[in-house]
Amino acid sequence: MLVRDEQIKEMEEKSESDPKAADFVERMSKPGYKAAAAMESPRHFRTHLPLSLLPPNLLDTCKVVYVARNPKDVAVSYYNLNSLMEDLPQEADFSKYWELFQKDLLMWTPFWSHVEEAWSVRQRGKTEKGTGIFRK
Repeated sequence: MLVRDEQIKEMEEKSESDPKAADFVERMSKPGYKAAAAMESPRHFRTHLPLSLLPPNLLDTCKVVYVARNPKDVAVSYYNLNSLMEDLPQEADFSKYWELFQKDLLMWTPFWSHVEEAWSVRQRGKTEKGTGIFRK
C-alpha cells in the first residue's frame, strides 16, 4: 500500500533470479484486501495503520494487540529505512531527522497521536480473567 510503483519495479528487477525474493515482491505488491480475502480463518493481520483508519467495530469484534515501541528506536529505524530507500538527501543527518520526527513531519508519521489514540482505548475489550494488553 505504501510502496511506490518505481520501488516495486526496481525490486522486481533485482529479484528476477531469486524465486523466493520474487515471491516476496509479488506478495508485497498485492493489495491488502485481496490478500485478506484469500486467507483461511482464523486470520491474523499486522498493520502500521492507526486504529482510526481500521474498521470502526474492530475492537468489538476482534482481539487486538497493539505494540508501541520506544520513540527513539522508531526514529532510528525510520531513519535507516529512509536511507535505504533513498528518500533522504545525502547530507541529512540524524539530529535533523529527530527534530522532524518529533514534529511529525516525516513519511509514516504521526507517531505520537498514533500511540495516544491506542492508549485512549486501552480499557476496551478487557475480560474478567484478563488484565488488558497495555502497560506503562
